[in-house]
Amino acid sequence: MKGPAQLVCFMLTLLGVSRRAMTQDATSLAAELVRGEVMAWNASTRVASYRACYSVEGMGEGCSLENSPSDSSAMELWLPSETGERADEEAAMARALERVSARIEGQTLVRIAATIWPDKKQKVVLSGITVTIKKNVLVVVAQFPRRQIRRKIVVDRRWTPIPERVFFLRGEVLGVEIRNDPGNAYLEGLNTNWKLEIFDLRSGARATDNERRITRHSS
Repeated sequence: MKGPAQLVCFMLTLLGVSRRAMTQDATSLAAELVRGEVMAWNASTRVASYRACYSVEGMGEGCSLENSPSDSSAMELWLPSETGERADEEAAMARALERVSARIEGQTLVRIAATIWPDKKQKVVLSGITVTIKKNVLVVVAQFPRRQIRRKIVVDRRWTPIPERVFFLRGEVLGVEIRNDPGNAYLEGLNTNWKLEIFDLRSGARATDNERRITRHSS
């Protein structure tokens, strides 16, 4: 009889996730997280880790490493004031890399690369999943397990949510990166920010506060 941890690894192997990817060198994975190139997924704890950023007009970007469903352990990577010059940016990223490497060392994490959301399109279709955005609402239709989820993006009306990238591991998790764009309101001091909407796709997973499963299809 396999225990929960072995079952998680067995399921991921069936899904085509190699053990090498699951035990990827912490420094290499940390570097990708710091650069915002990937999302990391812990299948045992059902927690996704990713970089979230915001911009400040005339200063640059500030970023943090956040976890979902809980962001209580968010780690600040750098402030906008730390990245004004190229040398400053490189130094800030080096410091962030050291901290992130230490945090994820020893964890079993799956690296999930990004897929670009088609420019000005309301829908993206990947193998086994379709994601649509309309009027600040994301609708996810997954084939494995078969379920449909509707989630309203919680954002101030002065920002326009625009999907930019998708992080997807079939049967496990979906992350949709949203750029909250203030448009001309940046003249009023509003700044662009990026966040990930995380969907745990495993059947029976508890919905987050602003998510509800609206349909459960039969097999």
